Amino acid sequence: MGKKDATLPETQTTQSLTALIEGLLVDEHILPAQRGLARNVGDLSDFFNRLKKPLPTSGKEHLYMSDPDLRAAYLAYFFPVNCVKTFLLLRRIASEGFLPPMSPTTPKTSTPPTTTATPWRILDFGCGPGSAALGAAFYLESHLNPHSAVAELYLVDQSATVLETAVRLLERSDLPLQIHAASRIPQEMDFDLILAFNVLNENTVEESQRIFTLLKNRLSPTGRLLVAEPALRETARRLIELRDQLLTDPDVALLWPCCHCANCQGILAENDWCHGTEVWERPDWIAQIDREIGSKKERLNYAALLYATKDSAGTASASGTNITSDTTWRVVSDPIIERGKRLLYLCGGPTGERIRATALERHLSEKNRDFFAARRYDLLRIEGTLEKKGDGFRLSPETTATLMRS
Repeated sequence: MGKKDATLPETQTTQSLTALIEGLLVDEHILPAQRGLARNVGDLSDFFNRLKKPLPTSGKEHLYMSDPDLRAAYLAYFFPVNCVKTFLLLRRIASEGFLPPMSPTTPKTSTPPTTTATPWRILDFGCGPGSAALGAAFYLESHLNPHSAVAELYLVDQSATVLETAVRLLERSDLPLQIHAASRIPQEMDFDLILAFNVLNENTVEESQRIFTLLKNRLSPTGRLLVAEPALRETARRLIELRDQLLTDPDVALLWPCCHCANCQGILAENDWCHGTEVWERPDWIAQIDREIGSKKERLNYAALLYATKDSAGTASASGTNITSDTTWRVVSDPIIERGKRLLYLCGGPTGERIRATALERHLSEKNRDFFAARRYDLLRIEGTLEKKGDGFRLSPETTATLMRS
């Protein structure tokens, strides 16, 4: 990939990220798409969505990363999807105030700084080909001075094949990274951000708990641990069950997305689960693959949890949006438009209850306008009257609804 300007635009977009990824895939001779690529993507999608038995493995190697055709399919489709998902997820979390401050805080300029910023130290555990690492590095690059390293990036995976791929892709990204790769986490080192994406669902419950303990013990005093899993019913419910078990953990606190510290009511019914979603503009090659396999990857879904050490959790709540307030709710459904009204399912309150909230279109006002703009996983602060109506609640024109973003 040709060398690009070291300073990316101040406003990062998914389009600029997908353009970067497209260049990497051209260098890998994966794009333009070859015959049979979409069919292989469809086969991988069926495996990942549990529609077929799990893909076979050989020791430490996932065979789909060793097979040239399946590897190309994974990199062409799932790599960009997971990379952009990481970028958008971090952007959402940061907009609500739950990432620690980064140094320096001054805007980017063309003039070299008088002091060098201390780069973040990031661990991507079970990194695969580096999609989460690239998404995180791309996000952080927009918040740090361009003359300093974005991050000391530590890639950990048991597969030598995927580690080699991850290092090559990240080096070719031209982001100013310090890249380290290994099969184990370096000894006696802590991290400002730990990513564990699509890792726990590949292990037993007991092994998942062991991995979580391993990772939480490597957090820096102000570090964050972001765990994300596929938004399938089975994998999301397993993550929520782990969340409930960790409520009494003496070392870490759950920062995001939950507005409460009670057991999750989202898995009380057998077919229920909770997940977030982000909308993106698909690049042309993803849209073409979608057309060929009958998919529509216009939304990027995830089940995710963000943790911090107990000592730093109070600071995060103070600088963030104080989501423990009983007036603050997480939107846990897509908007439901019924005749003359808008309906949202909300989760929050001191007991973590889920409520059905509606607002009549004729009651739209300046005070409650944000209720009509809210989407899945937005934070809403609701103040004023919530009138009990049947099995739910209704906002009045005088009820104040505010989207919570920093």
